[in-house]
Amino acid sequence: MKDKENLNLNQNFRLSVEKYKKEDFTNLTSHVIAKRDEKLRGEKLKHDFIKQEIDLKSSICVWVMRIVSVYLFFIAYILLLLVLNEGKLESSVVITLLTTTTINILGLPYLIIKSLFPEKKN
Repeated sequence: MKDKENLNLNQNFRLSVEKYKKEDFTNLTSHVIAKRDEKLRGEKLKHDFIKQEIDLKSSICVWVMRIVSVYLFFIAYILLLLVLNEGKLESSVVITLLTTTTINILGLPYLIIKSLFPEKKN
């Protein structure tokens, strides 16, 4: 839904710029021109803000994917050592390790995604 709004915002911004370029400014006062320039500037600032928000969201998503991947490889390595009987860990330690890993793998992305992409209020 947010992507659709961004697309509409981009289209509206482009249409505003096109309309601005096509207008005849010979009969307009400086006050009207300044007002239109300010409106166009406001739309550009809104567009830039949304673009920065999208860039932030995508970079945080990449960061979460990398952290989760590294964490999973670390746990897989420990479990592989246990399977090959090279690691000497008690069963309670292994159970705790797997439990906390599962909670971290499910919880971290969930919390970040919920904060970055909040549900819209009707």
